[in-house]
Amino acid sequence: MGKNEHGGKNEFLTGNLPLLKQDRIYSFFDNVNVDVALAIATWCFMTGGTVALFVGLWEAIIATIAGNVIGVFIGIVATSITSAKYGVEHWTLGRSWLGGNGMKLMLLVILLTQVGWAVTLSVMCGRAFENILAATTGFVSESGYLINVLGLVAAVAAWLIAWKGPVAMRKMSGIVAPLMCIVMIGMAILIARAPGGWGAVFDYEAIAPVSGGKMVNFMIAFEINIGAGVSWWASRGTAARLCKTVRAAYWPSMLGVCLASSLGTILGVATSLAFNSIDPTEWMVPLGGMVMGIIALLFIAFANLSSTPVTIYVSSLGLRQFKIFENMNWGKVTFFFMLPTFLVMIFCPLYIYDHFYILMGIICVVYVPLVAIQMVDYFILRKQKLDLVDMFDKTEGSRYRFWGGFNWVAIVVFALSCIVYVALFDPILLAAKPLFVYMSATGATFVFAVLSYTILGKLFLVKNKKGIGGYSNDLSQK
Repeated sequence: MGKNEHGGKNEFLTGNLPLLKQDRIYSFFDNVNVDVALAIATWCFMTGGTVALFVGLWEAIIATIAGNVIGVFIGIVATSITSAKYGVEHWTLGRSWLGGNGMKLMLLVILLTQVGWAVTLSVMCGRAFENILAATTGFVSESGYLINVLGLVAAVAAWLIAWKGPVAMRKMSGIVAPLMCIVMIGMAILIARAPGGWGAVFDYEAIAPVSGGKMVNFMIAFEINIGAGVSWWASRGTAARLCKTVRAAYWPSMLGVCLASSLGTILGVATSLAFNSIDPTEWMVPLGGMVMGIIALLFIAFANLSSTPVTIYVSSLGLRQFKIFENMNWGKVTFFFMLPTFLVMIFCPLYIYDHFYILMGIICVVYVPLVAIQMVDYFILRKQKLDLVDMFDKTEGSRYRFWGGFNWVAIVVFALSCIVYVALFDPILLAAKPLFVYMSATGATFVFAVLSYTILGKLFLVKNKKGIGGYSNDLSQK
């Protein structure tokens, strides 16, 4: 489709029109850089610190690898393959399985979780600079106002980078990926050289386990890692759209994200246990000394200034689904997404940061059923065939119009699936029911959503005599 009338490559890449292969900017290696830079950015250290609340290192290794593999796999399969094939981000593709209005409804919930990510990363960047200031000058803000200022500055800086678009983000990822690899290798070496080495870390107990026994705590750690893994669903569809081939979209995400994020999370667990702190910005100076610690903190700050723009880019493309933002200047769209983040950074920046496990739990509740429904709709009900013309047709004649723009079958299954999850595990109160230990809330929710939507979809959509959703004619589409 080439560059559209809005002008410039940036405006084209920040719109929601399909990208032809010649318009896509990510090669296999580019996507490896982007995925590794994101996966080993400091959110995996945050995940590791949170996991350390509940389990020791041996259990964390198992929960981290298993949770990431499962979460990343279902998230990537659901979105990357389709987005890379059609050159369309997953928010627009969501019209095929939720309806246009249904996608907007879900976006309101999803964007709240993305604001949570933006706040978390901005606070961490601010905390990194705060700790650098404390280490070099001894200054500590008694009132705590400094984190508001530094976090807000970090959020504004990330917004300005996102304003530049995915080309600038690709360049930053090429720098951040090797820097964060150096940080991880350095952390592993320093832990090995500390008194007792890695053997001592394996002997540490969890920082603040909940009541109910080791198995309950292990399953909570497992759920947190699934949440971290499946959260990639929100960003990989937009990245896959920029990839030149399906292979370049799928394998870097599967291998890079799983491997890099698992290693980063495990290192985060080990360091949290060693220093009895879940905040990554508090580890670096005690672990590496003044000079190395400050360098590591600078790397962390820079990594967050690379990761946060990706969250902004992904979410701002989602805002394009709403008519008011559809043709708005990209800088304004990104500003409106970041406005809640700016407000949180001014008034209460630490609440989400200090309750990171709640964000992971909410992501599981929301994303797992959405991923399950999307997979069933595309791979089972539609046989991997979509019609792009109808995808962008917002009139009543579109095959993806469903009932007034809502696929009520998907929405009902989603609502029931959320109830199933919360019935087994309350991610806010960390209250687990007995069945949670044996099947996990994610496992039960995913299976329930897959079975329910397969059965109800075939009954009310595929066999619908009025052709609701266009399922009966999809096999003829190219």
